[in-house]
Amino acid sequence: MKKPDYIFETSWEVCNKVGGIYAVLSTRAAKMEEECPEHVVFFGPDFGEHSDMDFKEDKKLFKGWQAPIPVRIGHWQVPGKPIAILYNWDHLWAKKNDIYGWAWANFGVKSHAAYGDYDESCLFGYATGQVMASLAAFIEVKTKQRPAIVAHANEWQTAFSIFYLRAFCPSIGTLFTTHATSIGRSIAGNGKPLYDYFEGYDGDQMAEELNMVSKHSAEKQAAIWADCFTTVSDLTAKECKQLLNKPVDIVTPNGFNKPYEIKKTAHKGKLRIGIAGRLEIKNKGIDVFLDAVSRVRCPLEVYVMIPYLEREDYRVGEVDIHFVPVYLKDYFKRLAALDLTCFPSYYEPWGYTPLESVAYGVPTITTDKAGFGLWCLENHIETIEQGVEVIHRSDSNYYDVANSIALTVERFAAMSDIEKAAASHAAALVGKKADWNAFFKYYRKAYDIALTKSLKRVGAKPSNGRSTK
Repeated sequence: MKKPDYIFETSWEVCNKVGGIYAVLSTRAAKMEEECPEHVVFFGPDFGEHSDMDFKEDKKLFKGWQAPIPVRIGHWQVPGKPIAILYNWDHLWAKKNDIYGWAWANFGVKSHAAYGDYDESCLFGYATGQVMASLAAFIEVKTKQRPAIVAHANEWQTAFSIFYLRAFCPSIGTLFTTHATSIGRSIAGNGKPLYDYFEGYDGDQMAEELNMVSKHSAEKQAAIWADCFTTVSDLTAKECKQLLNKPVDIVTPNGFNKPYEIKKTAHKGKLRIGIAGRLEIKNKGIDVFLDAVSRVRCPLEVYVMIPYLEREDYRVGEVDIHFVPVYLKDYFKRLAALDLTCFPSYYEPWGYTPLESVAYGVPTITTDKAGFGLWCLENHIETIEQGVEVIHRSDSNYYDVANSIALTVERFAAMSDIEKAAASHAAALVGKKADWNAFFKYYRKAYDIALTKSLKRVGAKPSNGRSTK
């Protein structure tokens, strides 16, 4: 199996805590450093003071490198303290149309229908390719040999880095990971039945209907042109095959290593149950969760931990509901203080929230429409006594799901303290089975696939058409 000398990785969420991919990368970094010490480099957007919350500059790194654009080099302040390079892409706005024409001519990317965040994301991806290629050349000169480098791009926002490297630096092996297809998420988010008619959906047709042509095209072409195409669960692998017409090379499930330990303390009183995640009412199952807890026939303290909300407290019948906007800061402390969590997702490619919950010893309820829930079922974990209750979800069983959640909560509430402690211990064991020590083997295989293809390609002239370099 071929191992990389350097691992380059990029995401919109490097040093930019806005969603779940931040958790993927920031908790995986320490394991990557074990595999490739001091040769792991993350590439991300520079948002100044916002980025500086977890970035520390170090001007001694890569001394002598003349980057093609202004960059800041330092360490991402997460476990493993990997190298991070941050930059902006203002220099590319004037070349935007040329870049889009080049991407269409050489990679078939349909940027003509762009709107919203498409321009900013694609120019960031293109700038990332420029910086990666320049750093690779510097390392080659410095070491007097061509290093084996893999470059890993996450989500459609980084797709243009794949195109740039394929054209201008073909010796680098590329990986592209979609954590959720843009069309799958859009179908679910627009209230269309994703599962009942799944095999009848055509990704290109739905892109036209949902005004997603450019994002879908960038994602689809990155999947095709990358040396190794991956996704995070068997659920999303089916989406990729159906909606992108490109089967994945390997599934790379998301592990989770706790950033810090939190001592759990026992308490008396109402059962504390919580939900967290982005403000996607249907996709995250927030609607069915609130419906379910209103049916529970025992005293509850309910915590809804969603970013961007103001603190609000309500009482519905026996049930106290607290909307707490702490998701991004003291979330893990809030999480560890709960007795039980519930994440009844309708659309969830992996599902970090239930995995984070069990890692901190908090039993959880999830569904088989979350990649993590499906993984639990495959490993014969399906009841709250085992740490994770997995409930079946479909396009049409909302009320059955709400009822199943309510019954599970009541069953858990009726447990003795010893039984609850046993469920907590079982949950923590599930978390151990799904940490990065267990799951990193899939990345080793992905790196091998990418490097094998790139080594065969070395020496061939890149088919880069009209250069916008």
